[in-house]
Amino acid sequence: ARQAYLALSDLVQVLPQATEKIELPEPVGRLDVKGVRLAPPGANRHTVLNVSFTVNPGQLLAIAGQSASGKSTLARALVGVWPISGGEIRLDGARLDQWDPQRLGSHIGYVPQDVELFSGSVRENIARFRPDADDADIIAAAQLARAHHLILDLYDDV
Repeated sequence: ARQAYLALSDLVQVLPQATEKIELPEPVGRLDVKGVRLAPPGANRHTVLNVSFTVNPGQLLAIAGQSASGKSTLARALVGVWPISGGEIRLDGARLDQWDPQRLGSHIGYVPQDVELFSGSVRENIARFRPDADDADIIAAAQLARAHHLILDLYDDV
């Protein structure tokens, strides 16, 4: 245990120090994907190879393909959930790792194939568990997602 501790201590000394991130302005929405390669965590085979595209604010991009062709893997990388093994993903010119994850998360949405909420109320999930979230903003977000009436219907039977 002592040898492992000393080895880890030595390793920590040579690792680059975490740098303080500059607060980037709110994203406008230009997404640049260049030569991205990635595999699901724990997999030894890439499911996404050399993917490149640009999406400007207001544009829409559809990604289609066979089952297990890497669509969900790419989607997870685009929102910063899974790391890429090559290439780059940039939002408004900044790499995803240059953004504060909490701040970026308030601007990017991702709905996986199997949707489930985190523990907590619908309100807490929409607010991303921020205790200072304003009810009017939460309702506005639900309305923008066209989910407000669906949410209200959840409480008809309560």
